[in-house]
Amino acid sequence: MIVAMLGPFLSVLDATVVNVSLSSLATELHSSLSVIQWVASGYLLSLALMLPLSGWLVDRVGARKLYICFFSAFTIASALCGLAWSANSLIGFRVLQGIAGGLLAPMAQMMLARAAGPRHMVKVMGYAAVPVILGPLLGPVLAGAILQHSSWRWLFYVNVPVGCVGRCSVDFVLTQRRNGGHRPET
Repeated sequence: MIVAMLGPFLSVLDATVVNVSLSSLATELHSSLSVIQWVASGYLLSLALMLPLSGWLVDRVGARKLYICFFSAFTIASALCGLAWSANSLIGFRVLQGIAGGLLAPMAQMMLARAAGPRHMVKVMGYAAVPVILGPLLGPVLAGAILQHSSWRWLFYVNVPVGCVGRCSVDFVLTQRRNGGHRPET
């Protein structure tokens, strides 16, 4: 459960971490505040637009494959956000990050619901709400600490090592589950 909820946690965290830094981003990227606000808005809009597609995509591709693919895409998009050279490039990369992040929460909840079964569904879904609660609380605090001690780019780079470890953990756990808890033969 912890491994599956890491993706939604990062997605929700990134929805709030940028809000604290908008004025800094505008200054650093030589942009107006009205343009730089699209860094947050583009992310949230693309995130929301992906939610209705989740069921359709799961039927065609499968929750496990989608989760692993979009977890990887979210991590790569985070690195691209940190490498952004202008306000427009950052906005574009944030839209990509939002597309990937928009599918992490529904995929994780779907996988947890299937694994829990009807008997444990309420308990598991209660735990699944934790990232939605913690992300908005921790996002501004983390952003403030990063901006005080480092560059705005670290708002996004911080996702890369966490995303890599999480992606490997997700692959390991989901492969174990698919193989009945046994290691795949090499």
